[in-house]
Amino acid sequence: MANETIYGCVDWATGKIKFAQDACYYYGCIIWEGVHAGQVAVTIDMPNCDDTYYGCVNWATGKFQVVVPDNCCEYPPCEYCVDTPSQVTITFTGLTECECLVEMYGSAKFVGTAAAINGNSYVLPARPDLPCLWKKKFTGNFGTWKCYYFTECQTFDDEVPLTFLDIGVRRCVGEEGDGLHIVARVGTGFDFCWGPSVGQVVYFYSTSEGGCLEAEITGCVGAVDLPNQTGCDIPVIGGYLISGTATIVEGG
Repeated sequence: MANETIYGCVDWATGKIKFAQDACYYYGCIIWEGVHAGQVAVTIDMPNCDDTYYGCVNWATGKFQVVVPDNCCEYPPCEYCVDTPSQVTITFTGLTECECLVEMYGSAKFVGTAAAINGNSYVLPARPDLPCLWKKKFTGNFGTWKCYYFTECQTFDDEVPLTFLDIGVRRCVGEEGDGLHIVARVGTGFDFCWGPSVGQVVYFYSTSEGGCLEAEITGCVGAVDLPNQTGCDIPVIGGYLISGTATIVEGG
């Protein structure tokens, strides 16, 4: 088996490892004790390479290189695809915020969330443990979640910034044939108002039971203008943006 070399450098100010190339599912750290003291340890969590590899550091420049097997970043194929992409890009357009969401414990609404997401493209890497799933959590400013007491968004209670966008795309086959299951959520990372820390759904392409929804697919997972299946009047799904579409292309 051939080998490949991973390059990177150490930021001595923070102690963090920076890789020169995309780091599929690996991470690094400096070893300070033991037989590998003074070296960089690169741990890879992939089906072909589930191990830790070591390399020397140039202490003057912080640069390092670690030799690993050349198939470490190969992803297992999705059973429904001839060629499985290592990443896909999803773009949302036309998402529109509901005016007010009334639930058992109060009411709430998104402010600025649709504007933060619409028109932007998000690159999702393949999951090595789930070959037909592409998923990533993005951090940033995704609007505000405003909460109200037991009125229809009239008596203000609290508000929190939405700091993550979690997107998952799964290739699947349902009763109607080839399809996809897509969920996008925004949240804060902790429980807020009467919303869960896992986030609130803003885009949903699936059956009402959370299964596989038929789609016209190009290649493995490419699809154009997939309509949002949730909205203000569909509380069973838990989605709080209405209308809008998603387009998926293979690659980054």
